[in-house]
Amino acid sequence: MRTQDISASNHAGWKTALDVILAPNAAFERLRAAPTWFWAFLIAAALGIIGSLLVAPAFDHYVTSGGYQAELAKSPRFAQLTAEQRDKAIASAVGFVRIAQKFNVVIVPISILVVALIQALVMLIASAIAKGKGTFGSLWAAAMNVAIVGGGLYAVVNGIIIMIHGSDNFTSTTDFTSAVPSLGMLVPTAAAKLHAFFAAFHVFSLWAAVLLVIAMQKTALMGRVPAIVTAALMLIVTGIFATFSAN
Repeated sequence: MRTQDISASNHAGWKTALDVILAPNAAFERLRAAPTWFWAFLIAAALGIIGSLLVAPAFDHYVTSGGYQAELAKSPRFAQLTAEQRDKAIASAVGFVRIAQKFNVVIVPISILVVALIQALVMLIASAIAKGKGTFGSLWAAAMNVAIVGGGLYAVVNGIIIMIHGSDNFTSTTDFTSAVPSLGMLVPTAAAKLHAFFAAFHVFSLWAAVLLVIAMQKTALMGRVPAIVTAALMLIVTGIFATFSAN
């Protein structure tokens, strides 16, 4: 590829990434003809890493203050263990989490890639069922560009809110899931799993879901109803997975 072609591709990637926020219809129509995703990945990953760094002090407090250990102790996974076995299992879990936190610069980009891959595959299946014209390449590019909102912007705003509230105020999982305004605000934090489910329906996940609907309509030429159903199902599944971390 010539230098001029590479430069044009880079410019298109930047413009599409920006237009996903400012002019999504045009952005996803462009992705149907010319799938570009690398710059979107870089932006989403950079924002995600920044967000994780902002959250790190609060998460350290959550672990060192005993909040994480107390929640693990209430988990059904440890119910059948003796006190000694439970303490060892909790200590191992704490050690793993603290080590994993040091590798967020790697974990965050990988997570973005994995989520985009799953979304692309789900949309591709939905496109085939709805007799759309989506290709894996175009839907992968769409999912990756949506990650700027659902992964990147969410991570930064979440990190800023947590930083403003102060690390000392975060001693439980619900403290973290309550940071960004969500439907979880309508559910008592005492109902941990139900709260975790509805907390997954926050400002940025709903925004990302709307973008995915537009992406399926413009990139895969799917009808509005199957696009909405597909995006809603993906959001619901996200909420279900969120309940696994609540005790």
